[in-house]
Amino acid sequence: MTESDLNGLIDQHDDFRSLNDLTVQIVELTTELSAPIQKISGLIASDEKLLSQMLSVINAPFNRFSDTIPNIEQAVNLIGYRKICGLAAAIALLRQFQFQDDGEYDVREHWEYGLHVAVTGAELASRMKGELQVEAFAIGLLQDMGTLLIARCLPISYGKALGLSEARDLHISQAEKELLKISHADAGAILCQRWKLHPTIVDAVRFHHFPETGDAKTESERPLVQLSSLSNTAADVLLSAHPDDARELLYDRAEQFFGLGPNVIDEILDKVPELVLKLAPPMDVVVRDPEAASEEVPHLSVCPNCGSEAAGSGKFCSECGQALLSEDAAKALSTEKILIAEDSAATRLALSILIRRLGFTPVEAYSGVEAVQLAEKERPGLLSSWTSTCPV
Repeated sequence: MTESDLNGLIDQHDDFRSLNDLTVQIVELTTELSAPIQKISGLIASDEKLLSQMLSVINAPFNRFSDTIPNIEQAVNLIGYRKICGLAAAIALLRQFQFQDDGEYDVREHWEYGLHVAVTGAELASRMKGELQVEAFAIGLLQDMGTLLIARCLPISYGKALGLSEARDLHISQAEKELLKISHADAGAILCQRWKLHPTIVDAVRFHHFPETGDAKTESERPLVQLSSLSNTAADVLLSAHPDDARELLYDRAEQFFGLGPNVIDEILDKVPELVLKLAPPMDVVVRDPEAASEEVPHLSVCPNCGSEAAGSGKFCSECGQALLSEDAAKALSTEKILIAEDSAATRLALSILIRRLGFTPVEAYSGVEAVQLAEKERPGLLSSWTSTCPV
């Protein structure tokens, strides 16, 4: 797929082809640096929700203001016109693309990850010179827009890329390039260029996985590209099922880029989940509480089918195989959730699409062990296992 092909794909999807009027006006101001402060502040203030979201980010702890910033005019004076415009554009884009899941991609999870990247980038920036927190936050929200584009518009190809990535232990960008000749980072940069976002944002989006391949035009731009990469890796540490490899890469790059040692990085990783939980409500992003514990599921001590006494912790009768879930617990099962136990990412994606289109909510497990854990936590009403290599 060439850049021309991708632009043709964008033209076929209204969601990506054109931005809403408010977003267009804000984006135009990101390059119209001669406009008066009253113009951007008035535009933001005209949308009460956007104003509230902006002030939530501006007054977050990572910006380290001693007093609360009450309005956008003061924020522009303290932070800078271009940075405030960039943040407003990023939040406006977040709002435009918070559409409902239609079976092709988990949009809730996308923005949960994006908010983790944004908060981590801002927290990292707070430990450095240059006051880059607001820009790092904005870039964090936008850096995976290419994934949203590919997964929403080419779901089968995206599923194949995920499967190839897992099967051959490839980075997802490498798998995408092998199959599509373009990565989600390239696609996101093309989107940002098309939307006329600032070139600094475009570069950070394009090189957020591999900053060493970037050709930053100035020394001032390079730290944002590197911050984008670090915050993405940090989000993998916090949210991925296999964080150890990401943690080692994070330590190495933090030391290489900014001289930040493991203790500082660990301190940041400890702070991010709490900051995300505080910012999620005003940003309308749904996140999972990392401290939420699975509830104990009650089971019967006597089999209702054959009458034999069951072990106190048993889940099935050893005599007849009857499930020993109590009546109250059985009623608590979610009839809207279907658990998929499947080791192929492509097959899981295809099944998830089908399940969502039938009106149910898929819960995905890549192994039998994870399926059991998710069954206890999510309590789905049905289990689907399609392969003998992923026994449950």
